[in-house]
Amino acid sequence: MRKIEPREIDDDLFTYFENTGEYPIDWEQVALFDEETNLAVVSVDGIYGAINRQGEIVIPLVYDYAMIKFSEGLLGVKKNNKWGYIDTNHEIVIPFEYDNIADYKFENGEYWMKNDSILGIADYFRGNKVFVCKNRKIGLINNKNEILFPFIYKDISSCNEKYLTVSFDKLKYGLVDFTNKTVLPFNYDLLNINGDYLNFAELSEVTVESYDSGVNFTIVRENKLIKHGIMDFAGNIIVPAISGSEIRNFIDGKAMCYDYEKQEFFIYDTDSNEIIFAPEDLIENESETNKVNYIREKMGMEPVVY
Repeated sequence: MRKIEPREIDDDLFTYFENTGEYPIDWEQVALFDEETNLAVVSVDGIYGAINRQGEIVIPLVYDYAMIKFSEGLLGVKKNNKWGYIDTNHEIVIPFEYDNIADYKFENGEYWMKNDSILGIADYFRGNKVFVCKNRKIGLINNKNEILFPFIYKDISSCNEKYLTVSFDKLKYGLVDFTNKTVLPFNYDLLNINGDYLNFAELSEVTVESYDSGVNFTIVRENKLIKHGIMDFAGNIIVPAISGSEIRNFIDGKAMCYDYEKQEFFIYDTDSNEIIFAPEDLIENESETNKVNYIREKMGMEPVVY
């Protein structure tokens, strides 16, 4: 077991140790302290628990795995190959009855998220809701372990108060309401709720021979680039599928898109249908921010500073 130095843990805890002269550090891994609970997840010999800022063990180290932080006062932990949730008093809130929710992996140059991996992770509570997995199907529960949406689909990629984006096979996605009524058909290669809009994706004709999965979160399937657009909840296209990565910024009718072939961002103006790139003579610096900041300024966004 490698002994961790205080500086590797957390600036606040390091200051505490320096001021008191106490260095009780015997853990292999220490996550950053959670501001909500003032606890940090730790592990020894692959067994997980949590400590407070004084270095005292609050959650005993008895779990096979744990999420990196608490969410809404609860921590996802794994024991005997099942996931549950505990509170800061080490009381079981959600029983250990759920499977791994997802495993992110790259396979044959393609990006997949699978529910049937032995590695897998749990999910965080958001708005008193959390995605959980049982028998390789994803469902939605609250912090009382009440089922908000049943275990029907292999994936639920997102949800809001009215709708969920779901898939039977993780290949085609549709939109349903909480009664499981289909709102939009299962025609999309990806589908996610993003505020008042939907991010959708379609398989393009762009062939990708060599694939760098870390480039702006681009996704490749069957050696074809998946391109992204934006539509409303009635299925009306607002931004066509022209972006090589998910469109995360859509402001005043302007979408910040990504050109995979040029490896740079551009703007799609929905009012004029104009595509705007940064000037070709704008030289990138070492951190490649000049062209990005040109686009961000046109979008009305703050510049990226390194």
